Amino acid sequence: MNASMFIALITFSLMKTSAAYDNRDYINKMNQNSHNGVIFQENSFINHTANEFDTYFKGLNYQNQGTNCVTFEIGPSDYTALPERWDWRNRGAVTTVKNQGKCGSCWSFSAAGALEGAWAISTGQLYNFSEQQLMDCSRRYGNMACNGGLMDKAFEYAIDVGMCKLEDVPYDAESEFCNQSVKNCEKVASFSQCFKIPANNERLLREAVYRGPVAVSIEADTKTFQFYKGGIIDSSNCGTELDHGVLAVGYGEEDGKKYWIVKNSWGADWGENGYIRIGRSDSDDSEGVCGIAKDASFVI
Repeated sequence: MNASMFIALITFSLMKTSAAYDNRDYINKMNQNSHNGVIFQENSFINHTANEFDTYFKGLNYQNQGTNCVTFEIGPSDYTALPERWDWRNRGAVTTVKNQGKCGSCWSFSAAGALEGAWAISTGQLYNFSEQQLMDCSRRYGNMACNGGLMDKAFEYAIDVGMCKLEDVPYDAESEFCNQSVKNCEKVASFSQCFKIPANNERLLREAVYRGPVAVSIEADTKTFQFYKGGIIDSSNCGTELDHGVLAVGYGEEDGKKYWIVKNSWGADWGENGYIRIGRSDSDDSEGVCGIAKDASFVI
């Protein structure tokens, strides 16, 4: 090892040590000051700086906006008396928590989760669909694999082509080409239409989540998300500048606090076994905590 390589290695090690120290200090302070039951904990992101975390572990990219999804609307007489609690995990419509790794592919996991839920509710068959298929083959719809994408674009691809099982096109956390083996994988599910929930309407979002898992966008680049372990995030600390795609699979209430049940794609060791609870309201004029009501969609 030459001198320049040695210096670079030492510098890198010092950066990681500094990041870990700063992160532990933040976790301790947040836990000491927490007054709403939210818990923070060291996890696999402990050695990552805020910039590294922001760059590698999310993946929404609004460069190619626009959608063919139909606006989800219901008339006043169509609102139903929804149950106070609803959880699609208990109804056979949610697969196990997955891990996107160091790849900006959150959008593909969010979309795949919504597709899995829609197919399970429609047919009774719960499959793990291939996120890699969406990454490799929805490029012509505007998605860019590990460099980001949007759930609506993934829905458009799935409606046109159909979905294959994860076991047939495994996830490798890398940007690959849509080769013949992926193109020709056995399509086990088909879809007809996607719906866009009007922005900033948590009341309609709840109606949609009652019908099935919904792909939602949030801001997740803060340490509030990075080291979340449990509880209901109900503050503005996470922001509302959307940069991460996740999956709303239900809703509930605890000690008078309403919340969304949200499936993430950072593995089961993060958060509440891979999930986070985000504060909820019944407002039809609210961005929602972490911006959860700003951009949401689902598929049938």
